[in-house]
Amino acid sequence: MVKCALLPHTARGDWRRRNNEFLTFLKQAAKAHPRVDLHVVYDNHATHNHPNVKAWLARHPRITPCFTPTSAS
Repeated sequence: MVKCALLPHTARGDWRRRNNEFLTFLKQAAKAHPRVDLHVVYDNHATHNHPNVKAWLARHPRITPCFTPTSAS
């Protein structure tokens, strides 16, 4: 089964692409789907590569980041 989640802030236009907002999204997705492996697809924006995000992902191995190619975003 494939499920999709979008950042809720993007529809409202008030998301500033900060790492703490992205971490909030990841935590909500992990909490909403506690029994499955998650593959999160996103671009190579600096927010997604922030040390805080990398550290959180290292502590949550069931969440796999999947980056789009740089030329595609």
